[in-house]
Amino acid sequence: MDVLILEDSLLKSQRRRQHDSSILYTICRKHFCDVDICSTSIFEEYLTKVKSKEYDAIILLSDALELRWKKGEVWLRQMLGDIKAVSSARVVIIDHYLSKDYKSYFEMGADIMIVNEFEEAFEKLIISLKNKTGYYKINNVIYKDRRNKIVQNPIKRIQNLDKLPFFLVNVYKEKNARIDYKYFPYVSSKGCFYNCSFCVTNLFKNRQNENAETKHKITTRSPINLVCHLHYLIKNADIKKICFLDDNLLFNREWVEEFLILYHEQINLPFSCFARVEFINTAVVRKLKEHGCECICIGLESGDERIRNTILNKKMSDSDIIEAAKIIKSSKIKLLTFNILGNPYETLDMALKTLEFNRKIGADYALSGFLYPIEGSSLYYKYKNLLMDKDNYLITKDAPLFKNENNLYLQNLFFLFYLFLKVKIPIGLVKFLVKLPLTRVYCYFGQLYYLSSKYLGVTFAQSKKLYG
Repeated sequence: MDVLILEDSLLKSQRRRQHDSSILYTICRKHFCDVDICSTSIFEEYLTKVKSKEYDAIILLSDALELRWKKGEVWLRQMLGDIKAVSSARVVIIDHYLSKDYKSYFEMGADIMIVNEFEEAFEKLIISLKNKTGYYKINNVIYKDRRNKIVQNPIKRIQNLDKLPFFLVNVYKEKNARIDYKYFPYVSSKGCFYNCSFCVTNLFKNRQNENAETKHKITTRSPINLVCHLHYLIKNADIKKICFLDDNLLFNREWVEEFLILYHEQINLPFSCFARVEFINTAVVRKLKEHGCECICIGLESGDERIRNTILNKKMSDSDIIEAAKIIKSSKIKLLTFNILGNPYETLDMALKTLEFNRKIGADYALSGFLYPIEGSSLYYKYKNLLMDKDNYLITKDAPLFKNENNLYLQNLFFLFYLFLKVKIPIGLVKFLVKLPLTRVYCYFGQLYYLSSKYLGVTFAQSKKLYG
């Protein structure tokens, strides 16, 4: 069976996408499919590739197409139209976020969709397509039946991650020269205990046909399986560091301790990880440091405790964050924070509190972005009347989406956030500067400073796409 995977040309700098695309490729090769990979960003390239062979299936990762944004939606509609005009292949869209009403995907030309946790469903789908059998029993699959009716199968979680295949990184890299595995992204677990209103993981839980206990359960590879997989990866790729992208790597202390011992014995590479502050304590952080952890990433989200806990439902106090940051910094581990601007009812002073709080806890790196209310989430339904365009709000990704008289100031702060973290001028002066009508200047100035960071550095092509 011939399969074409269409992916973003900036995949090299998008670590989670790199991870997911590697899995798709591996599953296809496991079942002896002939797989080609092509960029979606260059019209002539992907259309020529589609015409070059009679593919049985064409796979698109929707988050690589940035479908949350209006430009991405228009882009997909045109792409599917072009593909359908020259190919009879089944078009499969994999959408983790289900960022749109799934019916609209089928109106655009999709034949099959896989939502939420996709690996197990994708493997069963590939087998089904090869054997030309039905896929009405495959969980997490949405498809059109013979009567042209859209059918949604039950959405369920993967119960045993140890059964998932290892990435074929060596052959995948041969197909995609853009891939850079030196800083390797890895997801070892799925799920989260918490119910943050903005998070896609919480949205997954609400869509699953599971009981409450299963929905909130975190599933993970066993320590020995994970280390075996990592050992295979470093033997087949030039990996220098590993970035664990799990929502909270520290969720189970016994698991962490067993994993770190094995990791130090068998892998012994520098790594970074994500963690909730409630799971950060002196003993755990000391072990992380001893076994190679260079950076811990936490979701600060907002320096205003009311916004963080009431609007974003993060349920994390200022004191907990301060204590966790103190432990991380005292262990000589770098601290990276994720921050959300453009929240409902957020004033400029509230946004500046986020910058102040990052300075206070000594964050080494700070990534900021604007709040995006995922359609179907509690956040979306609660505040959709505040969206600037209630009927079609998927407009941009570098400006606030909610109505606010301070939006221009918030946009300026977004462009200069990391700069003002490092260059600690008084907050009063920051407030004065972001009120100046210099958005375009701030855009490029912030971009240049962002590029200057070795840790946060991105390609010029990516920054151009980010900032316009």
